Amino acid sequence: MTGRVYGLVLLALLLACRTPADHEVYTQALHADREHAWDLCSRITDVTLRGDCQADIAGRDLRFEDCGAIEAQVWRDECWFEAAEAQSRSGDMSGALGACQRSGYAHECQDHVLGMLAMTWVAVPVPEVAERYLALRPVLPDRSLDFLFWRSYFRNRIAMGQGTTRVGCPDKDCRAAAETEVEAVVSRSLGVERKACFEPPVFAWDQDDDGHALLSRALSHACAAHPAGRWHPPVDGPPR
Repeated sequence: MTGRVYGLVLLALLLACRTPADHEVYTQALHADREHAWDLCSRITDVTLRGDCQADIAGRDLRFEDCGAIEAQVWRDECWFEAAEAQSRSGDMSGALGACQRSGYAHECQDHVLGMLAMTWVAVPVPEVAERYLALRPVLPDRSLDFLFWRSYFRNRIAMGQGTTRVGCPDKDCRAAAETEVEAVVSRSLGVERKACFEPPVFAWDQDDDGHALLSRALSHACAAHPAGRWHPPVDGPPR
């Protein structure tokens, strides 16, 4: 056997016995069943790509108990984020917020979960929402999220034309959130010519005395810097 032929035979043997490339293994994992997919991901030599694969499989097969085994921090965090979203969708809000705590960006994750929660509670009156939210506080140590939660709640109520009121608010975060969101929507409604300072619009969410007071307060703040159109509420408030 000549040296050239021997070299070709050896190369053929090496190619036949070589370990599949990382991306090839990743593809195999994506097409494998639950029993084998994670093991395939574990064979990927590149740590980051392996984590990407494991996070993908954890999300696909809902095996979030394995998130902690992912070596690459960025994909471990992503895995816990996906776990939080999945648990939130299933109604396990305590579990979702707990999963966020294990992520490297717990604050952003919990804010996201609470935003999803606020959307599901959008038609629920303030006092009942306050009671439900209070039940989650043991797994929500970051109190700065209280304000963000109430902002999401009121933002969604305003967008859907639900009555917006501070009545029943349990604390200053709730009241401040209602005021902030009403001022935001009023400010957006002014436009370049700030016509709302002359002819206040009618809003579907203005349904009670406190909603009326919120609108009056927001118009006063928004129009205060407009000399020609400074709005002064009449005795009985803006037109309803």
